[in-house]
Amino acid sequence: MRYQSRESKDFPGAWLVEAVDLADGDSPWSVLYCGFEARERAEAYAAEKNAALGRDAPGGGAGAVMPQK
Repeated sequence: MRYQSRESKDFPGAWLVEAVDLADGDSPWSVLYCGFEARERAEAYAAEKNAALGRDAPGGGAGAVMPQK
């Protein structure tokens, strides 16, 4: 499992942190950050969670931002 942050498609300016690659196939969970420094807070949370697991998110570091589709 790892955590990644991305901008919300449904709430412009809001950022999600999602747990992905769950070994048991469960649906990922999400945390939504809104308001002041939402992106920075989401990235910091993802980095903290990945560090606790001893893993980095793809793209060069813990809390890497994933492009919105």
